[in-house]
Amino acid sequence: MKKIRNKLDFKHRADLCYNFLTRMTDEKLDLLPYWLIAIDEEPAWARHYRVDDSELPGSWAEALIRLRQMTGDDQGLRTERAFKKLALRDFAENGLRFHHKYPWTRTIFCNYHEMAYFASLFAAWYEDEPDNKEMIEKARGLVRGLLKVVAEKKEITYWSGNFPQQRKSYTFEGDSYYEGKGYDKTRWTGRGEESIRNAIMISGLVRWAELTKDEAAMDLAEGLINHVVYESRKFGYEQQYIAHVHSTMWITTGVIHYGILTNNTELIKWGRGVYEYTKKHSSTFGWVPEYIGWRDPREEFCETCCIKDMIECALCLIRAGYAGYWEDIDRFSRNHLCESQFDQADAIAVDNSKPDTAEYTWKDIGERAVGGFSGGTEVNSLSISRFRSLAGCCMGTAPQAFYFVWLNSVTEENDGIHVNLPNDRETDSVNVFSHHPEEAKLDIQMKKDAKALFVRISPWAGGRVHVRVVGKDIFPIWIGDEIVIREPRKGMKITVQHANPAVRRKEDIRGTTYDVDWVGNTVYNVYPKGDPIRLYQRGPRPPKGDGLKIPAPTQWSSLTNLQIDSPE
Repeated sequence: MKKIRNKLDFKHRADLCYNFLTRMTDEKLDLLPYWLIAIDEEPAWARHYRVDDSELPGSWAEALIRLRQMTGDDQGLRTERAFKKLALRDFAENGLRFHHKYPWTRTIFCNYHEMAYFASLFAAWYEDEPDNKEMIEKARGLVRGLLKVVAEKKEITYWSGNFPQQRKSYTFEGDSYYEGKGYDKTRWTGRGEESIRNAIMISGLVRWAELTKDEAAMDLAEGLINHVVYESRKFGYEQQYIAHVHSTMWITTGVIHYGILTNNTELIKWGRGVYEYTKKHSSTFGWVPEYIGWRDPREEFCETCCIKDMIECALCLIRAGYAGYWEDIDRFSRNHLCESQFDQADAIAVDNSKPDTAEYTWKDIGERAVGGFSGGTEVNSLSISRFRSLAGCCMGTAPQAFYFVWLNSVTEENDGIHVNLPNDRETDSVNVFSHHPEEAKLDIQMKKDAKALFVRISPWAGGRVHVRVVGKDIFPIWIGDEIVIREPRKGMKITVQHANPAVRRKEDIRGTTYDVDWVGNTVYNVYPKGDPIRLYQRGPRPPKGDGLKIPAPTQWSSLTNLQIDSPE
């Protein structure tokens, strides 16, 4: 198979993820993960913290489920099973999950923000294994446990009088439930913005409810949504906000999903407004700020979790009927999502002479860190010196983003097969091989007869498309931004190629102007160059132009009378 330079290669990305997820664990503690990897230290180390058990078994187990579904291999299965085992322990009788007791966890509590990662895991786990009774019992118990401790607003005691609460409205007291005590008004995690941080479980709750028809999950989601959207005062009339972007965008995905399930167009429109506001503060190639409005934009970094959230939210908007977001997904996934994955072991100072302890590990830390994701890239570089240069939270979410993009690159609808993104993707009905970004070309092999084949074309192609079916030139028929081939038959080879412009564009990001070299939807270089680990070192930009020469057709045909065995 031809090697395509700078291609979005899902298998390669998955292998890097597997390396980190399976090796950045502690064999002595049932493969407990390490959240914090200090690659800026000399020598570098990883250290256990409370979050290793209170959050990571949820997100890292979900990451491994998605990688296995995407690749079809089981190289992470042992670790996946270990994470699931960790995820299912330490549930109290009230249904809440408390983290395990370790020497570094002096205070035991259930943090509402972290429960989102377990709600999300349970939804993914149910998709993959719907008959797992223990998991279902824990998931249902968690939902009901959260409902027991949530505060429901029933009456408004305004200065002008008392009024009944019109909407179901739920909030949590504080941000955590402490073991043996409950809400402790003298303690908090320090995250702040509790109405936002506590509500990120909405997306997982709605997914769980859709899959299992759990009315309690929809009840909890509804109350949290109503408080965030209508009562928290965290969003302006144009959905502008000052907040943590990962939390905000994960909530937004859940709100849109809930709106789809309940036919609530007001919530869908609200979610779209939040997405568009976040996009205004991001780059066109997927650099998304960790915070909006909390600090000077020039000091802002990109947390990879935020890229995943934007991709997932865009897919939800597409499901809601806004088909114009495929371009965002394509640009974000093949550019900054990939660039945020660490792959330079030699950039880390390693000392294998230091013996590991119960809390710290130094052994082979450079090689083990390969495949991790940054908790704070700049536009053009991955900072080694920044705290959370590699972040455990991002390691759980980024693989999910690759899975979402892979899964939705080709979809099968009632009207036929849709090739939405120019990526390699094989389904039961079709096998797509992508030549992007070197050529804007897709080779498509039909594995079954179909009503129609739709191929989405990026708007920058300018409508210049060349289509060949079993060696014959076919005049393209357009429906919206897709070309359509009617009734393709099993065995047909179809090639779709379009213009692939190479251009340099200026872009203002976080208060700085950058020169960005594009080939189609792929960024090759960003100037000025970053330091110390420069991003977007993808080789010289091809010559300016669109890279497409459409031959003068000697035969324009319909599919009628085309033979499957016609020579190419």
